[in-house]
Amino acid sequence: MLILFRVDSATMIGIGHLMRCLTLADALRRRGATCEFICRNHPHNSIDLVRQQGFRVYELPQAAEPTAPDDLGVGAIADAIDTCQIIEQCPAIPDWLIVDHYGIDREWELKLRPYVKRIFAIDDLANRPHDCDVLLDQNDYNRGAYTQLVLPFCLCLLGSEYSIIRNEFLGSNKKIRPFNNRLSKVFIYFGSSDPYGLTLLTINSLLDKDLINLEVDIIVSKYNSFFDQIKNIADDKNYNLYTFHENICDLMNLADLGIGAGGTTAKERIATGLPSIVVSLGLDQERNCIHLSKSEKIYYLGSYLSVDTNQMRDAIIELKNNPDQLSRMSLNCINSYIVDGVSKICRVLLKDR
Repeated sequence: MLILFRVDSATMIGIGHLMRCLTLADALRRRGATCEFICRNHPHNSIDLVRQQGFRVYELPQAAEPTAPDDLGVGAIADAIDTCQIIEQCPAIPDWLIVDHYGIDREWELKLRPYVKRIFAIDDLANRPHDCDVLLDQNDYNRGAYTQLVLPFCLCLLGSEYSIIRNEFLGSNKKIRPFNNRLSKVFIYFGSSDPYGLTLLTINSLLDKDLINLEVDIIVSKYNSFFDQIKNIADDKNYNLYTFHENICDLMNLADLGIGAGGTTAKERIATGLPSIVVSLGLDQERNCIHLSKSEKIYYLGSYLSVDTNQMRDAIIELKNNPDQLSRMSLNCINSYIVDGVSKICRVLLKDR
């Protein structure tokens, strides 16, 4: 079975779409499928990561650098034509085309229909129509949102039971965290690109006299606009700075508090029982953060548009001074039932093999 993924990564798109497609592709490959990727060669992309995991990548030509998460770099029709030309090179008609991009909708998918057997769309926004055979949205609050956005024959996989979570975050990594009345280690990760400078904002908040003794692990891309400033502070304060880490789960398990965005890594922090301060990077994350905050699994600070250094500092100090709150958040995370959604998705994709 041949399965193609159409997904991009770039500074404003981030790496989350690519990472969840890699997680799904790895699971499909272990079940016997051949998975290949079609990615546009945007500046500061993560295509090498796909190749490092042993997948073939067809590169679409570089275009304008995306300025928003839904920016394909070219018009939707032009991107669809480029994709069709790539698929024509395949030795057989792909059994599935999996698309994961906020800039792809029904217009694009209709252009691809003659070139593939079936289309599988991954979405989070429920803000545009699709022409696909299967649609996946992992967010519980979007369960009823696609009635008018997909065709009657489309199978909708909706809700957290279809979450794409890497194996290392399932089950055995959950642990009770003994805070012993002190917060000692913080893990900071706002995604590889962090286009809004939240990593720098966070480490600046840690320069407060009440926080200077914390141990800190940071992951941020060397392409981050503020990387030199981040590195200077990290070197001066003896923080651990990584431009990439093969097993983020290990860093999460070592931390007492996570600070990051509200996408896939928020689910991963919950899966490890790590309480966290979260800033949303878009409307989809904002809705997810509000949902998680109501059940006290995260401390939701607000949107990236409004959060400042003082707010971040005050939130960290509040949690540092309230270990019972940290313990309660951790327990709420631990009691969450993290489902192996990847296996469920694989069964749908491979059922006619």
